[in-house]
Amino acid sequence: MKCILIALFIVSTTAATAQQHTYCNPINIDYGYTPIPNFSTWGNHRATADPVVVNYKGEYFLFSTNQWGYWYSSNMLNWKFISRKFLRPWNEGYDELCAPGVGIIGDTMIVFGSTYTNKFSIWMSTNPKANEWKPLVDSFDIGGWDPSFFTDDDGKLYMYNGSSNKFPMYGVELDRKTFLP
Repeated sequence: MKCILIALFIVSTTAATAQQHTYCNPINIDYGYTPIPNFSTWGNHRATADPVVVNYKGEYFLFSTNQWGYWYSSNMLNWKFISRKFLRPWNEGYDELCAPGVGIIGDTMIVFGSTYTNKFSIWMSTNPKANEWKPLVDSFDIGGWDPSFFTDDDGKLYMYNGSSNKFPMYGVELDRKTFLP
């Protein structure tokens, strides 16, 4: 009986110490300090919330909330930052690309920031490494918070969005040319 108790003690202490590991995100990007002035009341801190990574033409592209740009990498270890503002002159405030959605449609990358209004553009690029973007849709009629684009095997394009009890999850099929439902 004594041997069984000693064995149980050893197994339990080994299991307890095995669970005490620290995890460090292996993606070490030079993300910025909060660029929005009213965030300074929370203290000056680094933030890159709501990241989305897509594989486009064999390279990885990372977009996140309010970084005034995005990153790309061929190996997910070494990242290059590209400075870019996606706000249009009619956009108010500093909410640059909040909780962005990124999709790939054929050879085109599309980017859309979260909004509850219809005043945010959907951007498109066939060469995001060169920072070549143009508006695909000037003001996206249906808006969307925490958007995600999905192209099905049959070629149909969908956008899913929503992330709260007030604005639950929605899904809509979009026309690939007009981006209208």
